[in-house]
Amino acid sequence: MNVKRTLVLALSFFLLIAVVQAQATQWIHVRVEEAGESGESVKVNVPASLVSTVLPMVQTEEFSNGRIKLDQEEFTISQLREIWNEVKRHGNYELAAVRNKDVNLRVSIEGEHLYVVSSEGSETQINAQIPTPVVDALFSGDENELDIRAAMDALVARGAGDLVTVRDGSTTVRVWIDENNTGE
Repeated sequence: MNVKRTLVLALSFFLLIAVVQAQATQWIHVRVEEAGESGESVKVNVPASLVSTVLPMVQTEEFSNGRIKLDQEEFTISQLREIWNEVKRHGNYELAAVRNKDVNLRVSIEGEHLYVVSSEGSETQINAQIPTPVVDALFSGDENELDIRAAMDALVARGAGDLVTVRDGSTTVRVWIDENNTGE
């Protein structure tokens, strides 16, 4: 029986190692690309685990332990948290729409996402998809703090997907998360 038990334990151990190795690392990507003659671009690929590791190490008066302390005169974090909870409470709906000659922008809550989207005809194209659990995590800090680390953890837990794309004239900015370390 000991040999059989040892084989089962060894097989289980190797399967566990295979599963852990098969789990993909999440990467955060930022691309800024300029069209035209210059064709300049900036590409940043950072493992999400690195961001989560570094955030607690940054210690300033306003930022410590992965949290930002804000002293706002217009709105406190506590008030913004209250507003966010009220916004979510009503389910799916269009929160705001802005239409003028330069932009046609819509802000809405749909499912588990906060969307900020401009129409094709807008001078500046915006497509932001922010998972509501990420905003919840951001507001999970103390009274006057935004918890960036908790938001980062929630973002990684959500998995791959686009977060923000902005096109303004010849410049495109895209931020997304996936398992690809090259961001291609």
